Amino acid sequence: MTIIEKNTSNQYIIRIEKALEKRNVSELCNNLFDLHIDNSLSDFEFFDVIGDIYQQAPAFFMLKIYPKIRRKFGKIYRNEGMRVMDKYILEKFCLDEGEQIKHEFYGTLKLKVPKKYVIRIINGTFYVTNRRIIAQGKLGFDLDLSTGQAILEFGGGSTKNPKKALKHYISSSKSCYGYSIPIKNLYKLIRFTTGSKIKKLSYLVPQKTKITINISKKDNIGDKLLTILNEFQWPE
Repeated sequence: MTIIEKNTSNQYIIRIEKALEKRNVSELCNNLFDLHIDNSLSDFEFFDVIGDIYQQAPAFFMLKIYPKIRRKFGKIYRNEGMRVMDKYILEKFCLDEGEQIKHEFYGTLKLKVPKKYVIRIINGTFYVTNRRIIAQGKLGFDLDLSTGQAILEFGGGSTKNPKKALKHYISSSKSCYGYSIPIKNLYKLIRFTTGSKIKKLSYLVPQKTKITINISKKDNIGDKLLTILNEFQWPE
């Protein structure tokens, strides 16, 4: 039984469940926002409702619901409040068995797959686990059309349409509340410093995917992040 089903006495939760079944984005979000205003649940009970929506329909949630939640609740909870919500939902609904959050920080990330696509997360929050980085924030997704060819292939076809490509990317990626960034078997880990402080790190993962992380000035954690990433490097 889902968390939503356990709370059927709340009219908003009943409506959220029905909207989720119909994949009605506006109805779901409106009732979710009204539920928050209603203040009938504690913060963590409310986070449970969000986590349950994600768990029932991960791809739909990430494509249609997650961006609206970021905009709405980012204004209400601010950075620290969103950090509490994200970490709670990740640990309860998303992490694999044995996966643990080792570190978290603010920053900007760029992931580039040569001749395919570029992902950008600006001013996001990043959770480093013992298996990956999970990014929270607004996703920018662009196809690399420099070759003049259809880039992202799927289901026997291909597309030059960024929206279709993003939909396929999220639908075909492993389920995650947020955006999963690889760190396993990384190589060519490079640090960029300003004075004695590490301000940027970059590395490659298989298929020559390049990941660049710019660390927020608020988080002086470059050395710690470098140490963690070093653990995932291929031996020379």
